Amino acid sequence: MKRMSQITEKDNLCLIFVTKWFLEFFMAALTKDSGVGTGWGWGFELVAEVVDRGWIVWILCQMRGAIEEKPKQWTELQAGIGCLTQLLRLIDSMSLVSDPTLSEVAEILQGQLYYNGEVLDLGFEGLQSYKEQSIAKSHCIATSIQLAYVLLQMLEKWGKQKGDVYNRGRGKGGRGKGVPEEEGVLDVADVDDEVAVEDEHIIEEQMFTFNKFEAKFTNEDITHTLLVYLARFKELSAENMKRVVSLLHRQAIKAKAGGLFFKVSTLDLFRSILAERKSLLRTQPYKDLVQLINYILRQFFKAAEKEPFLLVETWKHSQDVQVKKGYSRSEQLGIAVACLIENDQ
Repeated sequence: MKRMSQITEKDNLCLIFVTKWFLEFFMAALTKDSGVGTGWGWGFELVAEVVDRGWIVWILCQMRGAIEEKPKQWTELQAGIGCLTQLLRLIDSMSLVSDPTLSEVAEILQGQLYYNGEVLDLGFEGLQSYKEQSIAKSHCIATSIQLAYVLLQMLEKWGKQKGDVYNRGRGKGGRGKGVPEEEGVLDVADVDDEVAVEDEHIIEEQMFTFNKFEAKFTNEDITHTLLVYLARFKELSAENMKRVVSLLHRQAIKAKAGGLFFKVSTLDLFRSILAERKSLLRTQPYKDLVQLINYILRQFFKAAEKEPFLLVETWKHSQDVQVKKGYSRSEQLGIAVACLIENDQ
């Protein structure tokens, strides 16, 4: 591999994809064996360069650049998200080994990553940015879902072990409490010292909790993206289904945001899935999906029983059908219910 000083701009995309592929291969070999080395005698020293602070900052910088380009560079973003996901998986694996040196390095890296609000923001921006379907964006969705799945799992585990931590937001400058000065902070601004000095006055610390981060994930745009991906349920692998169901479960149950799913288009998708459930794979992720759908439907009808006009609001917000103006509330309810019955919904 070329040294970073020899990398030109035209090499960037290829380098990120190749790095992601080798990391994924290394992790697959690691998972297959004991977790401390591979069957070929490979150890973590082979991937030491990619957990270097400078390398991680470079990856974050490439991702931020892809997002800020107009139009967005979806292929570059997909490559960066995929590479960051494998880096997180690698760091998580390092934290589980018995070698105290490796586990300490992993703990320091996680602390830096979580203290850096940029990493947490990038974890969701790929999901929030999706509006319409294209081949490039569809691939980016799958990669973004895996990143969000891995990041949320790691953050949840970190929160249980370490408790609340600080991360950086906008405001006055400062260094994170509990982040030793010599450990530094991962920051895309590190690639440009002038930018770092210029922006120093707009950085501040804020208390970070996992519940707060999970609540940030409960976002209507993210729900839309997850449902667009779920609509491909017939072609999703068990692993991909596990990830998307886990993220939907976090929104609907853990964050108690079932209302995000009270839309005609979403309920119709659920109806389609339930109609096909006998032909679905008989694996746990698909069983979990059916249970989740049934839970959301029960919550919807309980809410509709308490507030019947929820049916009207649900119907009115459909992109396909609108109840015409000029009817009273009771007349609107009657029309909506009649249409729901007529369409077996």
